[in-house]
Amino acid sequence: MRTRLEKDIIGHGEYFDDAARLHFGANSISLFLIMFISVVIAFNLDYLNGSYLKGLDTELSFFIGLFSVLFGISFYHYWRLGEKSVYYLSVSTTPYTPKDTIILFNYKGYAVGVGYQANVDILELPGLVRKLICVGILFNVALVTLDNSGFEKLRTLPSEFAPSTSDFCPEEDDSADSEIIPEGCELIIRAHKLGYAKDLGVCEPKKIDPEKMQVCQKRRSDEPYLHYMSRLLVNSVEEQQAFFDNNKLKTIKDKFRLQLSNLDTLRDYQTYAISAAPRASHHVWTDLPYPDHYIIQKYREYLDPNYCIERFQKKQTNTITLETGDERNNSKLLEHVYGQLLFNPKSKLTVGLCKEYKIHWNSEPDICERLASNPKSVLQQARVLPEVERVLHRHDTANALLSLEESIRDIENVNEKSEEKKQDAPDNVAGLASGETNLISKGQIDVKSKIAKGKQQIRKKNELVSFQCFMTANTMTANTPTQKSNVSNFKFRDTEFTVTTRYFPLLENNGESQISMYNQFSKVLEDRFHYSQLTSRSDVIIEGVSSEAADNEKFLQAPSYLFTRLDILRNVDIFLGNNWVLERDDLLVVYPYHVHLQNYVNKFREKYQERHGRL
Repeated sequence: MRTRLEKDIIGHGEYFDDAARLHFGANSISLFLIMFISVVIAFNLDYLNGSYLKGLDTELSFFIGLFSVLFGISFYHYWRLGEKSVYYLSVSTTPYTPKDTIILFNYKGYAVGVGYQANVDILELPGLVRKLICVGILFNVALVTLDNSGFEKLRTLPSEFAPSTSDFCPEEDDSADSEIIPEGCELIIRAHKLGYAKDLGVCEPKKIDPEKMQVCQKRRSDEPYLHYMSRLLVNSVEEQQAFFDNNKLKTIKDKFRLQLSNLDTLRDYQTYAISAAPRASHHVWTDLPYPDHYIIQKYREYLDPNYCIERFQKKQTNTITLETGDERNNSKLLEHVYGQLLFNPKSKLTVGLCKEYKIHWNSEPDICERLASNPKSVLQQARVLPEVERVLHRHDTANALLSLEESIRDIENVNEKSEEKKQDAPDNVAGLASGETNLISKGQIDVKSKIAKGKQQIRKKNELVSFQCFMTANTMTANTPTQKSNVSNFKFRDTEFTVTTRYFPLLENNGESQISMYNQFSKVLEDRFHYSQLTSRSDVIIEGVSSEAADNEKFLQAPSYLFTRLDILRNVDIFLGNNWVLERDDLLVVYPYHVHLQNYVNKFREKYQERHGRL
């Protein structure tokens, strides 16, 4: 290698040629490639997701950390990765390639090859970095191979192999042959025997019906293995004989043929269940801007799919504070009202999952008119067409699956009716069906009625998928100069849909704008919802006080008994238009807003779930 002075004397051209003599150690390259592959695998399998890592058990997190450190360091020392590499990867200009290097390929005067190190300076990663890479590799391995359920199985594995008394029949107890003593009655029974109690009452021992007693089929504690094996063999032969005598083989064949002919339905059902496909798809278009910056919104949409759960179910507040002059105030207010009406977990009723709802911001004012005229094009442009079609197809699959179950039950009933004619056998006889099947054969459970009830519980397609528009009043078209809403109907995938465009005014006052947003947006989601004095919690009038707003306000201005007079606020519902409360900052501090808000949301959801929901 030349010194710095020699390089300066020779010239920059030679200096660059000399700088191209790079020799990388095989240990460092191997570690880097293994680490890269493990990270790619873990990332593609979604194990490096922040939500998944937060959901790991505390014990599993400790085990993964301990495993990665211990085995990572052991891996580092066992393969001697801290020593200088024996082989190297050379990247250099052709004239300066070491003699013993095996050239893999040449490219524009540069040669790439491998060689055995002798007197060649090899570039290696520092030892500490190599140790950390080994720990990271084992961390990814543990993260991919273990989850909460797998770790729980590992913890309980020793107990599963341990001998258990449950594998044997219980020891015979002469005292329990004829009666059963209720639990917790030992003291009363003893008092009765000693004469301190006249009767046992509810602790009277229950007589055992010998006909209902079951014979234990497990191994006896003193039973030889050969005898136990022969008894199992005889039971197995009896089971096979009962299986063919009852013509169950034909039933199985018929069921299999029926399932085979409906293979697509069964496959789609399993696919939807495993992939957690959406059970509904509800959309609202608005011309309001994004409530946050465009980049933040897109980040949440593509990289943080669980944001809506964090936002609406864990961080939802009763009210929202808006900054004066912010052009996104109405958008933030709409998002807040949207979360309160549909997803706030403080309400008793749950109407949907936030991932199945979406607000399309910055939409054109005539989007719903175009949706009614060409739904496929608009949905495709909004990138929700696959989701909508998947929900509709899942609805068809659910109906087809219920029909398949009904056909299977019809086939099984043929065999069950033939068994009814036979004499009832003890529960230990081989070939006896399950308890539910026995009840079905005896007529105590009507399977067809259960399936029919299941079909009735499946909502209509236009209840699982909905479209609405919520536009500002200044975007009203010439065709609707005085209307507050415009309703259109269209047909998509053999289903009739109704899309409503509602126009709402923009208010500057913070308090009035929030109440107005609730009243306006609730009409978009459910146009039949009407909040009145009958549904409000202010239907009780305080004696001697008028229900008029002016009289209530005068009543609160009286100088005496101020705290007592505040009780009237329970009877003043601002959702009914009592805007005078919103103008009093001193009253808003003590106003029971949460009481009326929760009542408003509950009444809305009761009406909303009648015509909207999920599969």
